[in-house]
Amino acid sequence: MYSAETTAFELAADIALASPPSYTKCVIYADSKAAIQGINNPNKQSGQEVLISAVNKIQALVDMRNMVIEIKWIPGHKDIDGNEEADKAAKEAAKSKGENADILRSTHKPLKSARSVNIKRETTNDWNMSWQSQTPGHDAKQLRRITSKPNVVKGTKLYKSVKTQHQASQLARLRTGHCSLNQYLHRIGHEESPTCECGSGAIENAQHYLLHCPRYDMQRAKLVKKVRVGGMWIEKLLGYPRMIQSTLEYVKETRRFPF
Repeated sequence: MYSAETTAFELAADIALASPPSYTKCVIYADSKAAIQGINNPNKQSGQEVLISAVNKIQALVDMRNMVIEIKWIPGHKDIDGNEEADKAAKEAAKSKGENADILRSTHKPLKSARSVNIKRETTNDWNMSWQSQTPGHDAKQLRRITSKPNVVKGTKLYKSVKTQHQASQLARLRTGHCSLNQYLHRIGHEESPTCECGSGAIENAQHYLLHCPRYDMQRAKLVKKVRVGGMWIEKLLGYPRMIQSTLEYVKETRRFPF
């Protein structure tokens, strides 16, 4: 949007430059403060190529036509004649799907920030498609269940809720199931059985460890007081930032993991 607004100054200057000789003043109305600030002080703004081109076109009005130039900020183009027509034309251009591409195509490269956003968006989309198309294993089923719930935070934002690298590592292990619980240890050949040593016959996975194992009833009682009964779901304990710290305190108090 910033690049488009700045380019609009250049297009406005082109229109003024082609106007009849009797016109001696050009007033450009804009609703983008960022674009106006960029035109007034281009050496401190992003999109230098677009800004310099627009500034040169505006300067040409002064040099070639001796015009007086004014740039005015209008909130939302309020009460400016032609705004509805401009909006209508913009919507039709957006729906054109490439028609008149030679006329509409910008000669400027996309801003670095815009390219960075597009790269991150495409990377995220590719990862999500790959993740959703894979056949989930035992551990992936747990992580899919956690990440599919509403209000669950995903990606790097989730790990900002932890204080240390060690805690981040513990959280990642519990979420993926790749931790020192018997289900995983049995799978990699370090334990003879995946069942928990509590004697219940249950598979010792993250859900059993956090929610059911009787060996940690005392520590779990403290956890319930902090997150309430409604918070005692593995999706919340390992997916809600406001509960994760309480979960990690529970992990520390149980001393279940050797490090």
